[in-house]
Amino acid sequence: MYSLYTDPPMFNVIGQVTGSATALQFPDTPCLMLKLKALTPNIGSFFLGDQSGRTYWELDAGQETDWIPVGNMNQFWHRDPSGSADKLSWWLQK
Repeated sequence: MYSLYTDPPMFNVIGQVTGSATALQFPDTPCLMLKLKALTPNIGSFFLGDQSGRTYWELDAGQETDWIPVGNMNQFWHRDPSGSADKLSWWLQK
């Protein structure tokens, strides 16, 4: 596995998850850096965490994270109490 400081160029992968009232794990996707953004038209807030029962970090509609250094997207969970109408975009670099 490459580290953040190795020479091979990174490449981008962009995707999206749909809100769920119950906590769901992000896909099993290896990466070096991850950025998340709650879409502007969302009605509710997304809550993020490192376990299904610990989703406390809130992203309101239109908000995004900084780049998060992480080895795999599946280290994070998400939930959206307003349900499946809301979307969360993710952008990762491998």
